[in-house]
Amino acid sequence: MKKLLAVLGTLLLVVGLLTPALAYEITVYDGKSDAGFYHGAQEYAETEPGTQTGPLWDIGGLFIQNNTKTLYVVTGFDPQVGPNNSAEFRMGDLFIKTTGVPAPLDTLGSGINATVANSAFGIYDYVVGTGTSSESAALGGSAYRLVGADTVLTAQGTAVDRSNPWVVASFTSNPVAAAVNFSNGSLTEDDVANGIGTELMRQAGYQWISYNLGFLGNDFGKAYVHVTMRCGNDDGDGKVPVPPSVLLLGSGLLGVGLLRFRRKNAA
Repeated sequence: MKKLLAVLGTLLLVVGLLTPALAYEITVYDGKSDAGFYHGAQEYAETEPGTQTGPLWDIGGLFIQNNTKTLYVVTGFDPQVGPNNSAEFRMGDLFIKTTGVPAPLDTLGSGINATVANSAFGIYDYVVGTGTSSESAALGGSAYRLVGADTVLTAQGTAVDRSNPWVVASFTSNPVAAAVNFSNGSLTEDDVANGIGTELMRQAGYQWISYNLGFLGNDFGKAYVHVTMRCGNDDGDGKVPVPPSVLLLGSGLLGVGLLRFRRKNAA
């Protein structure tokens, strides 16, 4: 029994130390779909009710890599140019809330392509400017702190309130991170092996855009993130949980502790 505990504790400790390099899915399924099928309970291969269906219009999932604090948003379209290479459909800003979960705007009567107070969402705390509006371009890829009085633009689709907000409309703060590194690329076998996306997504030609969220500091583990495309055809939401590696590491340390306790009692 002692040997078993020792082996188990060591194994869990090693796994706990190795897994931070792997990404894992943090997608929050919004409970609505017009495609009729999804990847488990997640967002893969679904779009919002009343919208265009198919992978080209899909934000398939959100994945986090804890050791680098990197967020990957996996999409069925090129996130830098949007479906059909049209500015009308391009990806919006990344919104981040570190206290609780935002209020879904489908209950708030947002309107189409409207300017809405950030407070309508329960207040997003940060925005990272990767969208295509003139206001978003002014963010220059930096992260800004948001307050309730700041405003956001809603999507321009007629049936996609749940996808809002799209981009920031006005903000008053200075950047909290001068340069948030983000990049994009196509899903590869190595990406999937490292926990970014799935093999189904890779075979379907999905791509990714990544954001470094290190500027959140201790709030990183509390982050709720949101992104959508201008047409609002699909939204991507995710909640950063306690990293699996932390749980595994704790299990490994518990196993080692139990072994020491038994040895002490036996002595």
